[in-house]
Amino acid sequence: MINRVVIVGGGTSGWLTATVLEKKCPNIQIVLIDKEVSTPVGVGEATLLGFDTFMNVHCGFDQNEWVPETDAVPKASILFPGWGSGVDQVWHPFYFPLASHNVPLCDALSHVGEDVRNYLPLYDSALKNEVDLDNQQAYSWHIDATKLVKFFKRKLEENTALVHLESEVVEVKHTVNGEVECLILDDGTYVDADLFVDCTGFKSILKSKRDRVPLKGRLFVDTAVAGRISYQDIDKELKPYTTCTAVDHGWIWDTPLQSRIGSGLVFNRQLTDPEEAKKYLCDFWGGRITPEDLRTIDWTPYYDRNQWDKNVVSVGLSAGFIEPLESTGISLIIEGANQLASYVRGRYFNQFDINSFNTYMINMFETCTDFVSMHYDLSTIQSPFWEYVRGTYQRSDQHNVYIDNMKSNIPSIINGKPAMFGGSNWIYWMMQMGYELSPKMSPDPLFARRSLEQYNKFKSQTPLNIVKLKDMNINDLIVKPIPIF
Repeated sequence: MINRVVIVGGGTSGWLTATVLEKKCPNIQIVLIDKEVSTPVGVGEATLLGFDTFMNVHCGFDQNEWVPETDAVPKASILFPGWGSGVDQVWHPFYFPLASHNVPLCDALSHVGEDVRNYLPLYDSALKNEVDLDNQQAYSWHIDATKLVKFFKRKLEENTALVHLESEVVEVKHTVNGEVECLILDDGTYVDADLFVDCTGFKSILKSKRDRVPLKGRLFVDTAVAGRISYQDIDKELKPYTTCTAVDHGWIWDTPLQSRIGSGLVFNRQLTDPEEAKKYLCDFWGGRITPEDLRTIDWTPYYDRNQWDKNVVSVGLSAGFIEPLESTGISLIIEGANQLASYVRGRYFNQFDINSFNTYMINMFETCTDFVSMHYDLSTIQSPFWEYVRGTYQRSDQHNVYIDNMKSNIPSIINGKPAMFGGSNWIYWMMQMGYELSPKMSPDPLFARRSLEQYNKFKSQTPLNIVKLKDMNINDLIVKPIPIF
């Protein structure tokens, strides 16, 4: 039986996991051990579709409260300037329209050779810094990760029975079979539990052994320099999307929040010195930030094969980290916390639950890694970093499946495995990048043309509630999703 769960470590993963378990497992005592609110890594300020569902429904928070407290800004998509050979910039939306008669838009477009971006929702309006208040299902959010942690902490300490021990773990005692027996804190207190959650980051202090799967051969960056940029022209710079710009050393993110911009340069430390990276990022922003204002963040991409091992579950950086591209960090924490809650809410677990949890999370990390890695294919930038990428990159089995599918004359398939990024994400990205797309057997060209005409007609007749992002009441974009537990 599970009567008590102890979470070690604060930061985004610790306080988020505590929030989920308090909400979904009301009969279990939750204890969080963290000496002080940890400073988040600093790159996880963009989320994926469903973040509002997580906050509003899974956690039970009022959006009118968490949006202003976390400095949140609606996110319609990610814009990728300079990444490939197909177009000057790739637009990766969060949801994907269908032409009429349930014909996938990509299949219809394969017959007519038009730019897919003309048919992607919110592309034109977002580039004008506009938000469609009547198309709320298409948005995620930019958030300040530090403020998010403080929000979780305040809400939990005000409204739940959570026990927060402001202490440090100085020793972990294990049983002979490798389970955690108890924790010894810096004041000499012994803490035991039925289940422990490791949110201690890369150190992963609760694991007696680790089974880490290295991802360095499949990914190309391992360092970032990051900082905060003040708005100079908020009319132009407050954008409802994340920008990830490919540059000589790697890529630069631009994540607008209500009060500032979060930005950083992601690179490979073997090819670029951090001080050189700092100067490059400062020059990119025209001197609006100085090297002294930037933090350096290092990581080694990996995931733990046994994220749930005996009576210890790893969530957050202790479970693994890919890289900042496509904003997978916070989303993987949410996946881990939600999955854990689903298995322990009945107050017991067995080896089958452990195996199922690990299989699910391995699949999440693997499919995310394949999707993120795919972004680096087809680059034409001439620099040591991108030459290294071209000499190292190997297409994954999943990548080759989609390439073959796009070349075939059968309708596009959607990946049926649980994944953060499914078939639509892959195909719409690849269509813009310049991969070969063959006409499909169904529909025929005439049918495809009529489908597109009907899609455009529908699009033109649909009333839009468009406002400038800077002029909107941020709480007008209130999503009321269907509860999913």
